[in-house]
Amino acid sequence: SMLVVQVFLVNPFRAAYAKFIVVNSENEKTDYRVMWDTLRDNYITILRATFMRDLMITVCSIPLYVGLGLMGMGLIPWFMRLDIVEKIMAFQTFFSPSLVMTTFYYMVFFVGCVIAACGFILLLYRAYSYRMVDFLIGDMPESSWEDILFQSKKIMKRNKFFALTLDISFLGWIILVSFIQIGSFFLYPYIDATNAQFYMRLKDKKNTETQTII
Repeated sequence: SMLVVQVFLVNPFRAAYAKFIVVNSENEKTDYRVMWDTLRDNYITILRATFMRDLMITVCSIPLYVGLGLMGMGLIPWFMRLDIVEKIMAFQTFFSPSLVMTTFYYMVFFVGCVIAACGFILLLYRAYSYRMVDFLIGDMPESSWEDILFQSKKIMKRNKFFALTLDISFLGWIILVSFIQIGSFFLYPYIDATNAQFYMRLKDKKNTETQTII
């Protein structure tokens, strides 16, 4: 299934590719065997760290889907063509069964919007907290998945907004290459290299702050 492919193939390849990009950014010439060495030496660590990252992000997405489900329930009167305004103009009592039910559905829709908005914010927060997991795996091959996830949250503390603005800056180009497919061969490697530079800058900043404290 797609889940098995994601866990055992896609996630390890992404972590190995992240290591290659970082090494390639630090050196003028990099051997592609860096990816193979990362997979060979850190495969179990990659599986654990990426699986737990995806699991935690998935758990944090539950409120979003609950909110979307409530929003869908709240739209039932719209699909059934129940019009509150017409009922009020017809001088029907406010407590008529149909009007009460319609009001109830609209309240469900409103609550669903609030829950979905909060769930979306929570999902973004957690996803950006674990943004650097793939890069950290290559730098912390002997660490446990708990430490890798903790270090990712630590390095992204107070940097989530900068990462979000970085992603938004590529949005126009991504939309453009969706119409010109050949552009993706140039855009996505550039985005990956930019993310690697962002990671190295945050890592250097963290090391500088640690040395200052010491």
